[in-house]
Amino acid sequence: MSGTGPDQDAGLAGGTTRGRSATWLQWVARVWAEFAIVGYLLWQATTPAPVEGEGDYWERLVALGVVAVIVIGHLLSWRWEIQGATIMAVGGALLALVTAFRFPGMLETAIVLVAFTGPAVIYWWIWRRGRSRARVWSVAAAFTALTAGVLALGLLAQELAYGPFHPQSSLSAPPLTPVVWVWSGAVTDTSAAVVARLSDAQAQARLAVAEVAEPDDLVWIEPGPRPADDPATVRFDVAGLTPGARYEYVVEVDGVMVDGRAGAFGTIPAGPADFSFAVGSCTRRGSNGVVFDTIRAEQPDLFLITGDFAYEDFWTNDRAAFRQMYQTQLTTPAMDALVRSAPVAYTWDDHDYGPNDADSTSNSAPAAQVVYRQSVPHPDLPAGTGPEPIYQSFALGRVRFILMDSRSSRSPRSDPDTVDKTMLGTRQLRWLTKEFATASAAGHVVVLVTSVPWTGQAAAGADDWSGYSTERQRVADLIAEAGLVDRLLMLAGDAHMVAIDDGTNTDFSSTQSGGFPLMHAGALDRPGSLKGGPYSQGAYPGSGQFGLVTVTDSGAGVSIALSGRDHTGAHLVDYEFLVPEQALAPPE
Repeated sequence: MSGTGPDQDAGLAGGTTRGRSATWLQWVARVWAEFAIVGYLLWQATTPAPVEGEGDYWERLVALGVVAVIVIGHLLSWRWEIQGATIMAVGGALLALVTAFRFPGMLETAIVLVAFTGPAVIYWWIWRRGRSRARVWSVAAAFTALTAGVLALGLLAQELAYGPFHPQSSLSAPPLTPVVWVWSGAVTDTSAAVVARLSDAQAQARLAVAEVAEPDDLVWIEPGPRPADDPATVRFDVAGLTPGARYEYVVEVDGVMVDGRAGAFGTIPAGPADFSFAVGSCTRRGSNGVVFDTIRAEQPDLFLITGDFAYEDFWTNDRAAFRQMYQTQLTTPAMDALVRSAPVAYTWDDHDYGPNDADSTSNSAPAAQVVYRQSVPHPDLPAGTGPEPIYQSFALGRVRFILMDSRSSRSPRSDPDTVDKTMLGTRQLRWLTKEFATASAAGHVVVLVTSVPWTGQAAAGADDWSGYSTERQRVADLIAEAGLVDRLLMLAGDAHMVAIDDGTNTDFSSTQSGGFPLMHAGALDRPGSLKGGPYSQGAYPGSGQFGLVTVTDSGAGVSIALSGRDHTGAHLVDYEFLVPEQALAPPE
């Protein structure tokens, strides 16, 4: 409908009540459209700018292009109303579809759809008068089909971007209790830590711990100091445990034992010991995947998370957002059951630390580092108690686990790959050198954990070790100098695949001292992808995948069996190697 052309309602030109009503509606549509355009642009301007080249960068670029089309439609509507309204409706539908990919849940999508198609509906309402019924209802049907199509595609986009990628667990959520979530970690032969979140920040709590073999012999543990900014989170440090024993624990809140959130862990014998641990990375937000049930059925002594505990992509220094991530992940039924059945060890990667490909410049870093210290049952963190990196180590039997933090001190990936470019930072490299020396002197096998792929030719700008090849060579040289090449296993995250290399492709030392076995294990609940490589035993991208590592220590050498599994428990790839006793002897 044109503002002055032959399609204009006669009553509008004549100034009748009906015409005045149409004029009023015209201005409602125009003002509505301008408010929607300006409001959307202000919304984008007040959110953190995306990193060039990342997914959100391209999504936002497309969104702004669609807004430009909507602006054109709005300008045309001043002269040719129904034509401009059609362009606005199509543009609003496209913008809503882009929004469905950008944000979990349909709230933002619905708001954008209403904001930008609403004016088009008003223009149609004005235009319909004096038109044949067939024309009016054909346009109405087109608008309806467009809206329904966008909503359907939006739901599909939500499923692709945020939905599960393998079957979900049939476990039901346990009833609400005074304990919101609880998990254990930092296990040694004689100690462990338990962290819980209470529904009432003012409630009093203590922990009851008993050896499974002696269930009536309870030991009561008082909590440590509560965080001033989060008194609902309590940590219990348990000491004086028996090596090689199984324990159960229950949090008591205001004098009532919360049996609905009881948990268990086992200590590992000192010296030569047999044990197993599960390893995995990359979990979508709120995942309740059956893979966690499959891991729990294996009864591992430890669940090792090698990064991307949740795909959140934090942009700001917001502690509440990180606390919500832990609550979301730890209260899904399958994850809740798993982490209450086995202790955890956890290092992050980009999506649970900051935005995609995050580094030391991320605004989210201080909040990530503080809330990790408050919420995760970690061992001592050498970097300190404040907002610092989270690299850590601990020993189980004769195996020393070294978990690196590849995000907190990392240089931007766009920096030149020189001696000044770092993934670990100077302090962590010094610590790593000492850890290698400690493991060498103690006769330990080393499990070195990195949250990003290790293998692959040097590639400028890569987010993994291929983009930090100068420092990768330095780390490889440190391993060789400590005499650990023949007794080191590397576990890596980030890549959504199960993959194993026998050491053929892992040697990046300047002296070509030899490679070491490596395993990727994931994705727990994200779509499959291939990264790095090649891998001597093959790579198997997919979702609902994990690794199981079985350590058999006879005292005459340590056998390590690697197994990549899917959510049914089926073996995708296996590899076993032996660290002979002579390789565990300290260097002369």
